[in-house]
Amino acid sequence: MPYPQDHKQQTRNRIVRSAASLFNRRGFAEVTIGEIMTAAGLTHGGFYRHFTSKEELYAEAVRHFLQKEAPASWQKKHLQGTASATSFRQVRG
Repeated sequence: MPYPQDHKQQTRNRIVRSAASLFNRRGFAEVTIGEIMTAAGLTHGGFYRHFTSKEELYAEAVRHFLQKEAPASWQKKHLQGTASATSFRQVRG
């Protein structure tokens, strides 16, 4: 039976969530790829199907954290009717 179409993305998300949790608790240097993959319920070898390095995973984990914690208005890809510099100056006084 073939994997669902979004299987690879779901697996990548599991790795990112596990990494974010471990990095948050112990820091980048203290966490191994093996620990991340074990926490995600995956094998160490599968890591390289999703990431080229631990640093790449760390960057993705930070983005995941920031997007998760940021207010929804900060996450918009394109602001419709964006505030102009004039309105910014008015707010600042």
